[in-house]
Amino acid sequence: IGISAAKGFALALNKPTLAITSFDVAAYNGVSDKKRVLCLIDALHGYYYACGYEKGEVCLPPAYLSEEEVLALKKDGYTLRACAPLPVAQRAEVELVSPIEGLKNAVGIRSEQNAFGELAAVYVRKSSAEENLHK
Repeated sequence: IGISAAKGFALALNKPTLAITSFDVAAYNGVSDKKRVLCLIDALHGYYYACGYEKGEVCLPPAYLSEEEVLALKKDGYTLRACAPLPVAQRAEVELVSPIEGLKNAVGIRSEQNAFGELAAVYVRKSSAEENLHK
């Protein structure tokens, strides 16, 4: 619904759209000393939506990962990063960053990259209905 509303406003005002994901918001927080970051969103029940970035570019596409997979990527050198507290923080350090600062930076960076274009939803995993269909 949100994407449709944004598309409608852009169409009505004849303005371009700029896709910014929640992962971008976490990744572009001005912390440049980290080579690889794994941006996380709690998907509940010990799972996370994740996307890896290296030097500001996606190096691990959006994925649905278990807590164990997240911890394995941390061992491989990823810094865990999120805009909200996460349960995995009980087992590993998670860098909490500002969503406001991240959004501001993401808009600036994505604009400089001329990443204007069509807005589309990012589906990281199948819905429960789709998963149950195959059982």
